[in-house]
Amino acid sequence: MRSPSPLFSPLSRPDACRLIDLGSAELEKALRLPREQQREAMRRIGRAMQSKYTTAPNDPTCLADIIRRALSDEDYAVTDMLLDLHRARTEVETAVARRRREERMRKEEKRRTTPPFYERARKPLTMTLLSLLSLSLLSGTAVVLHYLYPNGMFLTSVEVPPLVGSSLTENTVDPRYFSLDVTYQYHEDSDVGTILSQSPQAGMTRRVAPRRHPCTLHLTVSLGTPHVEMGDYVGMTRYQAITACRRLGLVPSIKKVSDYPADNVARTEPEAGTVLTRGETVTLYVGSSRHVAHVAVPNLVGNSEIGALTMLSSLGLSRGKITYMTSEEPPGTVIAQSVLSGNTVNSGTQISLVVSKGSG
Repeated sequence: MRSPSPLFSPLSRPDACRLIDLGSAELEKALRLPREQQREAMRRIGRAMQSKYTTAPNDPTCLADIIRRALSDEDYAVTDMLLDLHRARTEVETAVARRRREERMRKEEKRRTTPPFYERARKPLTMTLLSLLSLSLLSGTAVVLHYLYPNGMFLTSVEVPPLVGSSLTENTVDPRYFSLDVTYQYHEDSDVGTILSQSPQAGMTRRVAPRRHPCTLHLTVSLGTPHVEMGDYVGMTRYQAITACRRLGLVPSIKKVSDYPADNVARTEPEAGTVLTRGETVTLYVGSSRHVAHVAVPNLVGNSEIGALTMLSSLGLSRGKITYMTSEEPPGTVIAQSVLSGNTVNSGTQISLVVSKGSG
């Protein structure tokens, strides 16, 4: 049998969250390596995680998919795996909270549906007498314990901490006294992970049995704003643009174009600056040509907007974003350009312009 990788040797049977944290830490180190070594480092980390994953059959299937992609997908980058691990950790925490909530609901349902003693089928006289005797003994014991321990034998009083406005972490509450039931929702004015509301309220006192019967705190946590602004990814590599889109919660779709350098983004749909909702799909047009002509950028400042666009088209350059600003120059005059004149760029590069709209 193949021995486990020494990367995670301090941990014999890590749970899913711990395994994800260890993998993320190793990937952070891999990002500091040269680009040609990052792929091999990611495979090494994937093999180490796979050896630990086989000893933890209750881990989520999404973790198995991440490990499989790290070992077999050539287009899978270190940054992609790091983002997927962060997302998987959130799913694991949500699944744990959901299982706890379902188990609590099953217990409550069982307690409601179990018929009381007097509705059960009649038992023989002997069993009835024994039951009455046992009940009397238990009642007497309960009375004695009540007078001896008026505040309870194993219960302790805890005060609910103020959590609203803070960030949800592993150390948000003491697990001996509190358990969490977390609900996530989008919120325009809060960062990701910010606690929006809690129940019970802060300052209230609860009686709990440490570890056995903790107080359940129901929290509503922010997923951040559902709206994001499309970034300017033109000129980035395919991996950089995909990573940037996923960080915004967008779904990138790749299409090839032949008139732009290989693996570089020629344009996007929608354009930069467009406000989108998380989960929407954006199209990245990536070049596939290995031989692209180089063009010297002309001086467009002082020309009219139409004249500048005509010059760009004649040189094989693309129109970028047009921004209109107040200035002393006549309306319609180009007052700035995104790439300075004299610089050499690839054919098809987008050049953005700033155009005067007059002093009024």
